[in-house]
Amino acid sequence: MFDFEYFSPTKIIFGAGKLAEIGQLINDYGNRALIVTDKTMFKVGILTVLEEYLAEAGIDYKIFSGVEPDPSSEIIDKGAKFAQDNNCEFIIALGGGSSIDSAKGISVASTHPAKIIDYLVDGKIGVSGIKKDILPIVAIPTTAGTGSEVTPAAVITDKGNYTKRILFSHYIFPEVAIVDPELTFTLPKSITVNTAVDALCQAIEAYVSPKSSLISDLLSIRSLKLIKEGIYDIYEDEGNLKARTNLSLGATLSGIVISQAGVGAAHAISMVLGANYGIPHGLGISMVLPYVVEYNSMIVEDRYIDIAEAWGIKIKELAEEEIINALVEELKAINKKFNIKSKLRDFNVEKDELLELARLACSHGDMENNPQEPEVEEIKAILAKVF
Repeated sequence: MFDFEYFSPTKIIFGAGKLAEIGQLINDYGNRALIVTDKTMFKVGILTVLEEYLAEAGIDYKIFSGVEPDPSSEIIDKGAKFAQDNNCEFIIALGGGSSIDSAKGISVASTHPAKIIDYLVDGKIGVSGIKKDILPIVAIPTTAGTGSEVTPAAVITDKGNYTKRILFSHYIFPEVAIVDPELTFTLPKSITVNTAVDALCQAIEAYVSPKSSLISDLLSIRSLKLIKEGIYDIYEDEGNLKARTNLSLGATLSGIVISQAGVGAAHAISMVLGANYGIPHGLGISMVLPYVVEYNSMIVEDRYIDIAEAWGIKIKELAEEEIINALVEELKAINKKFNIKSKLRDFNVEKDELLELARLACSHGDMENNPQEPEVEEIKAILAKVF
């Protein structure tokens, strides 16, 4: 009944002000670091703080700041060459999920002979070609959302085929994750909300996944409670450290659970929307998650009832069908509360394109973890609800 596998090797350093401990955490990885980040970290001053700590620790470093949202394979290969040219011994990923995903790709591409696209899932070489001797990664997330700091996966954009593809290997788990909620204070409110919804969806989809286990279930439920405690308070008071701490921890736990149980239909659909229309990942999830829950509830109603209770819905006062409806309405209310665009037409999606988008979503790897395998027409119906 309780058979499962669980593997989460990343050392997590969590708490306000923990970035100051980086010097003592990286001693084993060498003396020449590659900082993988984006230009925003220059503007908000977080990179300067990191540089000061590295200088105190006597660590030499080079900065690759070419990270872009939804990083492309070309950017990864460019960063890998930069790492090779500078003889970097380990990587410090500073930023959101795109920076951490880029670091994972660079860690592989800089230590392997082919381009990164060949090592992606379904690539010419594939993930089996990834060997253990990659550059160690120290992940420092500055968003409370993706959980990439504790996962063995990265999302990389294949611009040639207009798709988002997956790099996956237990070797790319970061060695260390420094999760410091104080680093999220510089985030715009819209990004805070989008990344929080991503984390929320991760916890939900892992809980209803066929691959879920006793441990991932416990972490999923705790993640949901923490996200609920954080997301609304942050929106009302962006300086609320307690709320940011709750949200950061909830996001990290959601990353742990998807590394065990995976994600499902909402992620698959959002990945396709992002690749084809540039819709930010968390925003795409916000659009479709209520209707994915509605669709899956016929198979895993009992699991969604657990989720509803964790989210604070008073389940004892409602019939089972009413509980599911209440959960769906709560998820819809997030869009209204935070003024999130919730219609595909706002992103220049045409109605006659929904069928092809549904086909692409059904063939996406994340769909394998959904509680039921949908037909293309069923996913099209979900897209039509948010058109």
